[in-house]
Amino acid sequence: MMKIYNPYKLNNFKMRHPKNYWKNEKNILEESKKYKSRTEFKKKSNRAYDAARKLNLLDKMEWLSYKNVFKDKVDFIYKYHFINENAIYIGRTIYPEIRDNQHKTKTNDSVYKFALEHNTPIPPMEIIESGLTVYQGVNREVYWESYYNNNGFKMINKTKCGSIGSMSKGKWTKNKCIEESKKYKSRGEFYINSNSAYQKSLKNGWINEMTWLSNNKKHPKGYWKIKENVINESKKYTSKDEFQKGNLSAFLAAHRYGYIDEMTWLVKQKQHKKGYWTYENIEKEAVKYETKTDFQKNCNVAYRKALQLKIIDDFFTNDYIQY
Repeated sequence: MMKIYNPYKLNNFKMRHPKNYWKNEKNILEESKKYKSRTEFKKKSNRAYDAARKLNLLDKMEWLSYKNVFKDKVDFIYKYHFINENAIYIGRTIYPEIRDNQHKTKTNDSVYKFALEHNTPIPPMEIIESGLTVYQGVNREVYWESYYNNNGFKMINKTKCGSIGSMSKGKWTKNKCIEESKKYKSRGEFYINSNSAYQKSLKNGWINEMTWLSNNKKHPKGYWKIKENVINESKKYTSKDEFQKGNLSAFLAAHRYGYIDEMTWLVKQKQHKKGYWTYENIEKEAVKYETKTDFQKNCNVAYRKALQLKIIDDFFTNDYIQY
């Protein structure tokens, strides 16, 4: 007997909607109710999601949460290291395989362009950190950019690291930024520990109202290129960590122009021998702090080793770093 062709019974069949179907608000809202989060909506019904975004309907969809994007540990920090050129690209993504393909195929991409200009192959993507929430990833991306900058690598990123982009719209209201900024003593500390809130405050001019943050004085362009200014600023502090938190601009200039080694009054953190950070020594250090956040800020080396060994939760219970 001849089988009757019924396309609606095909497993992979997706019914085509009539033209302008996604211009109808009712259709978009009905579609969105099939999903629990904006991420799931975007992934499984991209055309409807884009239409919702263009028509400013997303904020009406209260049933779509940000939870799995911002609280789940989904973020990766990665790099491309061009060894012969001593150049680094730092990036952050939820989907490493997709991002890797984009870097290697998009002609306007920084990594693609750099490889083409220097007639060199694109190196493999290296994952630096994983298992981060998006907000943790934002700040760790800023950390790694600063780390490689300070160690003499050429950064080939087009824009500064530490942006969440469109996903962050709506989170950092003025009141929330002000509340966040009160956790810190200086703009530099605010920048390092909560970069997304800092950037939002800077962009909207709220930063000038945060008079509790030190280093509010504006300096003329090129001020930190003058060695004397950098040296004088550094003498306000007793350690490199304190200098970095107190005045990030001057601190980065000190590294960039090679003045940091002359600042003998800045005490270095105690250096431990290779292999020092065993389970027992990490535990001794970790018990000094109440939260993972404090542990990370005060002894980042031990904190990162604990992450690497996957023992961080042995010392802290139900404590997520807040950014």
